[in-house]
Amino acid sequence: MKSKVPSPRSYQSPLREAHAAQTRERIIAAALHYLESHESDTLSLRRVGDLAGVSAPTVYAHFPTLDALYLGIFETLQPRLGLEVERHPSGLQELGDLPGTNFPAYAEHSRALSALLLAPGYHRARRSRREERLQHWVEGIAAGMPQLPAAQRRLKAFVINAFWTPTMWHWLTGTCGLSTEEAVAAASWAIRSLAAALRNEAAGRRGGSLAGKNQPVKRSKEGARK
Repeated sequence: MKSKVPSPRSYQSPLREAHAAQTRERIIAAALHYLESHESDTLSLRRVGDLAGVSAPTVYAHFPTLDALYLGIFETLQPRLGLEVERHPSGLQELGDLPGTNFPAYAEHSRALSALLLAPGYHRARRSRREERLQHWVEGIAAGMPQLPAAQRRLKAFVINAFWTPTMWHWLTGTCGLSTEEAVAAASWAIRSLAAALRNEAAGRRGGSLAGKNQPVKRSKEGARK
C-alpha cells in the first residue's frame, strides 16, 4: 500500500510580503519620478526596473504590463489627489466644492498627472475599474432626485461630474491656458449651474410638468382659423 505524500502547505511569510510591498512601492516611486520629467511614451518596464534598482523579472512579477503599472501609479496618486471613491460627495450640494479642493492637488502633481492623461495605457487601465466609480456618481444623483428616470440619472451624473476630474483640469489649464484659480472658478460655476438646472427639472417633474418640447401645443380656435 502506497503512503500518501502530503501536499506542500502554502505559507505566506509576513517578512516576504512586506518586502514585496516595499519593492512594489519602489517601482511605482521610480516610475512617478520618471514621469515628472519625461514623456509617458518613453516609459518602459525595463527602464523603470533600472531606475528602481530591481531586475526586469521582478518588475514583471509586480506589473505584467505597462497598463498595470499605470493603474498602480494612479492608485498611489489617488489619496493625494482626493480621488478615492469613498471621498466623493453623496449629493449635489457639495459637488461644486470639488474643483477648489482637487484642482490645486492636480496642479501639485501636474507633470506626472499630465503624462498619465496622455498615455493610452492609463485610460485602458482606468476603464477596467470605472463601473464602481461611475455607479457612485449615479447614486449621488439618485439620492437627491429619485424621480428622475434611471437613464437620465446616469447621463446627467456623468456630465456634471466631468467638471471636477483631472481631464477637465488638464483641458482648462493646458489647452485653454487658465490658471488653477481661474479653472476652479470656471468648473465650480459649471457644476453649480448644472446642479441648479437639475433641481429645477426635478421640481418640474414633481409638479407633473414636462420639458417644453414635449408639451402639446394648445391652439385657440381663433389662432387655428388664421
